[in-house]
Amino acid sequence: MPKKLTVTPAFRPKYWPTWLGLAVLRIICFLPYPILMHIGQGIGKIAYRLLKKRKRIAQINIDACFPELSQSERDVLTKEAIINTGIGIMEGFYSWWTPFDALNARGTLHGAEHVIEAQKQGQGVIILSPHYTSIEVSGRILFGNLPADTTYRAQNNEAIDWCLSRARKQDGCHLIEKTEMRQMIKRLKQGRAMWYACDQDFGRKNSVFVPFFHHQAATIATIGRLVKITGAKVVFIDYKRDDRQGFAKAHYHVNITDPFETQFLGTDEENAILMNQQVEHSIRKNMSQYFWVHKRFKKRPHHNDKPFY
Repeated sequence: MPKKLTVTPAFRPKYWPTWLGLAVLRIICFLPYPILMHIGQGIGKIAYRLLKKRKRIAQINIDACFPELSQSERDVLTKEAIINTGIGIMEGFYSWWTPFDALNARGTLHGAEHVIEAQKQGQGVIILSPHYTSIEVSGRILFGNLPADTTYRAQNNEAIDWCLSRARKQDGCHLIEKTEMRQMIKRLKQGRAMWYACDQDFGRKNSVFVPFFHHQAATIATIGRLVKITGAKVVFIDYKRDDRQGFAKAHYHVNITDPFETQFLGTDEENAILMNQQVEHSIRKNMSQYFWVHKRFKKRPHHNDKPFY
């Protein structure tokens, strides 16, 4: 009896419209980088006018985190953040389909020695990061220059998830689902480096509520637990797009630092505070490229607390 033909979920008919859209985007991505970024800028400007829900989320986040700024300053920052989110969309597709050498020419990785030295000592390394809009480009610059794993959350759209996973793996990056603790432990014990974007609200499970800027936020407690089990070293990564001289001369700076003296050996709450303080410090240096459209304060400390959004 002939074997039944199986179809990869990403290629099922319900995703054909997605594939059509991706094909159009693939063609667009043959355009020069500056044009792609101008397209992204246009997407951001349109989103600022039309996507009222996302604009509102960004505005609430920015108002809550920067009360020291004037209202007009916060309004300008909200607009810049939405525009950068639009640019980030095109950066993502640019990173999917651009050969590494061409992409890497637009970026510089600083501080790789912090990871390499720890690995020479037999340690795995957890590379903590915030979510900035240039995460896909910066990730490829890191993975192409420094072998590392990354945690990720599978996308709801199977076609998008297939493309995203394939793009992230093309430079030798190994993907680990955020719920796969055993895999994280195994790889860290083997001395691998692992990128972990740590600053979003992943729900109450495995989280503690500690301050993020001026408000209590659900913050992952995973990092300290991984350190205690594996003996891994924790470092931090900043990254940004510097386009002050225009898109034609834009450059991505990916900077690994070693700012944690206590190395996450405290309580879950102490570790989470340490992490959030470093994320805050990073954001204050690059406020407009942070991913403000995420509901960072969605979960509240108590079930009967007033919703944040």
